[in-house]
Amino acid sequence: MGDRSPLQVFVHAADPDQHPAVLQTLAEHGLDLEYEFPEIADGQLALGIKYFDVESGIDPEDLQAALIDAAPSAVFELWMDPFPAVYTGLYIGHVPDIGTYRAECNSDGTPLMSAAELADALAALPEETTVAQWLAGPGNELLGVAVRAHLGQYERRTV
Repeated sequence: MGDRSPLQVFVHAADPDQHPAVLQTLAEHGLDLEYEFPEIADGQLALGIKYFDVESGIDPEDLQAALIDAAPSAVFELWMDPFPAVYTGLYIGHVPDIGTYRAECNSDGTPLMSAAELADALAALPEETTVAQWLAGPGNELLGVAVRAHLGQYERRTV
């Protein structure tokens, strides 16, 4: 991953008493709203709206740990773009009490998986394993099924 790649963060939910800690953590990591939103007051956490740093040198996993430490109730997605194009991006989705999902991603924060990696995972399963069993176990971890299903209820608001 490039050390100066764009970094995006969407905080979808957090206990209101933890909003100031989320804002402080984002600010300490050089992240600010990508665009101005007149309805968002200074000092107010913009839920579902992109916080951004165009040339971040931040380790996404350090930011993830800082957000969880500052606001244990926070539900968020963050990703570092694959930039330059020869690097892979890193997506991290976090939902308290469900877990954290990490995967390579594209510049839209869409998790990616190679067909070879998926084929290898499926080939290693006992023959009698059903898709439902796989998705409830190792497939959930590999594909982030539970985390991504929960995050899917939130809208990413841009401009």
